[in-house]
Amino acid sequence: MNRIGLALSGGGFRATLYHLGLVRFLRDAGLLSQVTHITSVSGGSVFAAHLVLNWDLYNGSSNDFEAAASKLLAFVRMDVRNRIARRVLLTVPLRWPRRLLGLSNRKLTRTGLLEYHYEKHLYGDTGLFELPESPQLHILATNLTEGCLCSFSRDGLLMMRRQGGHRFRLDHIPSGLATVPMAVAASSAFPGFFPPLELTGADVGASAGEFGRQAYTDGGVFDNLGIRMFRSLERSLLRDRALSPDDFFDFPAVLEALWQASKSSEETPLRRLAQVLREAANSSEETPLRRLAQVLGEVSGQDPQAHPSVGNLNNVPALSSPGSTTASTTASTTASTTASTTASTRDHQELVLSNLQNVMRHYQFNHEPLFARLKPVDPEAAALLHATRVEGRTLNVSDQLWLNRHLLEAGFRETTGRPCFRKLNSALDGVIVSDVGKRIRVRASRRAGGLVRTAMRASGILMDRVWQLEHETFQDTPGFVFVPITDVVEPSQDPTALHPEVQRQMANIRTDFDRFSLLEISSLVRHGYCVGRKACQARPDLFGADLPRDVPWDPIPRPYGAAAAVPVAMPAEGHSVEPAETMVKARTLQASAFRRIWSSLFDFRDWSSYIYVPLFFPLFVLLPYGAFEYYKSAERSRELVKWLYHGSPDLSQVQVLLQTLPATWRKGSGAAAQERDSFEGLDNTGYTILKETRIADLRLWNPTDRDKSLVQYVRRLTVMKDPDELEHDNEFFVKLTPTHNDAQVRFPPQRLEPTLIKTPDKPDPLIPTKQCMWGVLYDFKNVPNGRVEELSVIDQGHGANLGRNSTGSNITFQTFTYRAALSMWILMPQGKSYGSWLLTRRSDARGRADDPKPEKIEVVTPVEEFVSGDSSIIGFELVGVKGGYTYEINWTYK
Repeated sequence: MNRIGLALSGGGFRATLYHLGLVRFLRDAGLLSQVTHITSVSGGSVFAAHLVLNWDLYNGSSNDFEAAASKLLAFVRMDVRNRIARRVLLTVPLRWPRRLLGLSNRKLTRTGLLEYHYEKHLYGDTGLFELPESPQLHILATNLTEGCLCSFSRDGLLMMRRQGGHRFRLDHIPSGLATVPMAVAASSAFPGFFPPLELTGADVGASAGEFGRQAYTDGGVFDNLGIRMFRSLERSLLRDRALSPDDFFDFPAVLEALWQASKSSEETPLRRLAQVLREAANSSEETPLRRLAQVLGEVSGQDPQAHPSVGNLNNVPALSSPGSTTASTTASTTASTTASTTASTRDHQELVLSNLQNVMRHYQFNHEPLFARLKPVDPEAAALLHATRVEGRTLNVSDQLWLNRHLLEAGFRETTGRPCFRKLNSALDGVIVSDVGKRIRVRASRRAGGLVRTAMRASGILMDRVWQLEHETFQDTPGFVFVPITDVVEPSQDPTALHPEVQRQMANIRTDFDRFSLLEISSLVRHGYCVGRKACQARPDLFGADLPRDVPWDPIPRPYGAAAAVPVAMPAEGHSVEPAETMVKARTLQASAFRRIWSSLFDFRDWSSYIYVPLFFPLFVLLPYGAFEYYKSAERSRELVKWLYHGSPDLSQVQVLLQTLPATWRKGSGAAAQERDSFEGLDNTGYTILKETRIADLRLWNPTDRDKSLVQYVRRLTVMKDPDELEHDNEFFVKLTPTHNDAQVRFPPQRLEPTLIKTPDKPDPLIPTKQCMWGVLYDFKNVPNGRVEELSVIDQGHGANLGRNSTGSNITFQTFTYRAALSMWILMPQGKSYGSWLLTRRSDARGRADDPKPEKIEVVTPVEEFVSGDSSIIGFELVGVKGGYTYEINWTYK
C-alpha cells in the first residue's frame, strides 16, 4: 500500500472547504486511508486538526463522513471573525484588573478568542499528545520571535532554525500542555486582524530556559503551501520507516550484486561492503554489521527453489565467514506447501531488510575511502559527504541513514549501472498539495499611501513571492502532485464538474473567517472534489486507474448548492429572457471576493450584538427613525386632511390610533360578560344603521404566528330607532369578531349603557380549540322613535377573521342587516406594506338547503378609496350595503 503525504495550504475558510472536497474524493477513491503524514497552514489547519481527530469517521461510511463534516460546516457558518470582533471590546474592562492581579490576558485578545472558539466548537480541550500516531499531523505556524517555521505535532514543538551555509536544523521542544486549539489558533492568526499569539513556557508545559516568550502568527507568512516541512522531515521519516522490498527496484538483484562484488577482485564500494560484513561475521563483538552478516548467512543456507525472491542463495554463502555453520540444504528441500514457502520468504526478507536498515543507521560508510570518493546524485548529499570528510561534522542518526542511502545508491550504480532505491530522499510515495493560493490581485483603482495600507500591501506582495518560489521549487519534484484551486476542469474532462465560469470564481472568493453562504460552501467543496479527481487521474502510477467518476459530493442540497456544468435544455418557445442559473451563481460568487465588514458586523442571532444597542441605538436608530416617522406622520396628516375635505368623519379616530401602537390589555381587565345560550332572535327589527365604521389595527399582528400576536378592532355605529315602526326590540344587538374565550372587550364613554354577552364554549370540528361568540346589547327602551345614537366598542383578540396565503393576507366581515354606509380601515402589520388589494362579497344564502344555487363571488367597487402614500393603510367606503353578505378583503405584501 502506498504511503501518501497531504499538504493543506492556507486561505481562510476558502481553503477549509476546498480541502474538504479533496478529502472527500480521496475517501471515495480509497486513498484517504493511505495518508500517513499531513502538514497544514492557516485555514488548512482548521480542517486538518478536525480531520485527524475524527479520522475514523472521515474514513467510515458516507453517513459517518457527513456527520463529521456537518460539525465543520456549522463552524464555517458561524461567522467566527465577526463574533470575535463583537466580543473583543467587551473584554477591555477586564484587562487592567487581570494585569494588576498578575494574570495573563492571552485568552482576552482576538487570537485568544479565536482559540476559545476552536476549543468550544471544534476540538475541545484536547492536548497535542492526544493526536493519533497515524496520520502524523504537523500544524505549521510562523515564529515571529526567531523568524522561523514551527510545527506543532503529537511529539511537541519542532522549530526549523537556520544554521550556517544556508542549512536548517529541526529542534524538538517538549510541550506537553500545548493544545490543539492553541496550535490551530497560532497557525491561522492571519496578520491584519489577529495579533500574534504569545506563548510562554508555562502555556505549553516547557521550562523557561528552553522556551521563552514566543510570538506566533499565520504559517502562511513563511510557507502558505505547507510543503517546506515535508522537505525538512524527509530524513526523520526515512529513519522511522522500516525498509521494504518495495523501496528497491529489484531487491534480489541487490543481493546478487553484493555476492558478485564479494567474488570480484576489483576494488568497489560493494566489494568493500562484502568485506566489512565478512569481518563483522568473524568478530565476537555484537554489532549491527555482525548481525546482518549472520542473517545473510542463515538465509544462504536455505533452498534457493524455496525462497527465490531472496536472491541466488547458492551464492550467498560467500558472504559468510569460512567458519560459519550453515544448515543442511537438504532439510529445506522438503518445504511442504506454497503458502509456508511464501511466509518463510517474507520473514527472511523482513529480517534482512531490518538489519540492513540498522546498519545504515549506525555504520559510517562516509569514513570508508571507497565510499568517500563516490559522487552522490543529490548535490545536498555530496555537500554533506564533503562536510563530514573535510569539516569533521558529526552526523545524527537521521543524517547518517540518509547519507548512507545515497552512498549505497551511488555504489550500486557504479557497480551495476542501474539504480538501487526507488526513492532516495522520501519515505513517502507521493505528496498531494492542495493549493488554494492565487497570484496577488492588481489594484489599479486604489490610491497609494497610508502607513497601514502600505505595510499590508507590502506584506501581501512578500507572501505572494514566497508562494511563487515554493511553487516553482516543488512543482517539478517527483512525487509532488499539485491540486490548485485555479485549475479549471473542462466538461470534456469531467461532465459532472461545475460550469467553467463558476470554477473561475473559486480562486477569487475571500480568504476570511466570516460566515460563508450555502452557495460558497457547495461550490468550493465540489470544485475541490473535481480538481482532486483530475490531478489523481493524471498520475495512475501513484493512485491507480480505477478512480470514481460519480457526481461530486455536495454537502448542500439544491437549489442552494452550486450549479452543474450540464446546460439546461432550452424551452420550446425559444430563448428565455431570464438569466441562466449558472450566470446567476457565477455573479453571486464574483461578489464573494469582497470582504463584508460593516454590513455583517452585528448579528441578531448573537447575544453580544445586543450589548451595543444602548451605544448605537440613539445615533443610528432613533435619530433616523424619528426623522422618518416625522416625515410619515406629516404625509399621513396631509392625506387625512385631504380626506376631511371630502367629508369623512372617521379620520380623526384613525389619526389618533396612528400616534402610538396599541397596548396589550391585561387578562381580565376588559368588561365582564354575561353568558347566553345563543344569539337567536336578535335581528334588530325597527332599527336602521345609518353608518358603520370598522377599524382593524393589525400593526401587532404576525401573519406567521397568529396565536401569539394581537389584533384590535374599533367599531362605531350610528343607529336610528325607526320613527314609523310600531314595534321595536328594546335591545339593539352588535355581534363582535372574537371567537375564543380569552378575548378582551372595552367600551369608550357613550350615552347608552352596553351589556357584554357571550355564548358558552363549544367544540368546533374544524379546529382543536373550543369556540364561543361575543356580542353587545344596547338598551333602547328609553330612546324616543327617530332618535340617532352613537355606539362604540373596542375588542382585542388573535384575529379569528384573518387569514393568510402564500402571497398575502385577508380579512372577512358579515353584514346581517342593511347599512346606509360602511367604511373600513385596515392598518397593515408593522414593517409591511400592501402591494395590491381586492374587495369581494358572496351571499350567505347561496349553497344552503333553501337556496341550493352555488356560491357566486362578486367584485365590489367602493365609492371612495383612501390612497396611502406608504401603502400602510387600506381604506374605503361603501353605500347601500345590503344584509346577508360576507365581505372579504384580500391583499398582497410588497
